[in-house]
Amino acid sequence: MVWKMWLSIVIAIALVIFGVFFVFKIAQDFDPQYEPPPIADRRPVDAGALDDCPLRTDRVGETVEVLRYPGRGEMVVGTLDDDVVLDVVSVRVDFVEIRGPIAGWVERRYTRRVCPDTPEAP
Repeated sequence: MVWKMWLSIVIAIALVIFGVFFVFKIAQDFDPQYEPPPIADRRPVDAGALDDCPLRTDRVGETVEVLRYPGRGEMVVGTLDDDVVLDVVSVRVDFVEIRGPIAGWVERRYTRRVCPDTPEAP
């Protein structure tokens, strides 16, 4: 009879330990401190199409941050207004390296190509 009491105590302790572990694990999944940093894709892409079509900033009503290096969470060296023409050095999958108006990197999702109107054929 005594062994049943001890067995129930050991089972209760094990359940408490597993319960605490799972609660901690669930809390860890929702805590941003434990989130891995986003992976930035820095592969170069063909920017030849940009020769006649300049890149402009595209974030209506907000400014675009110019970063020191490509990657989210990097140091901001300046900001650009919407619809500013960028002097492009290279284009990557997620980021664009620019020389001007401020040297640095901008997120590609905040840029757009503006091609001049092509005349229609008669």
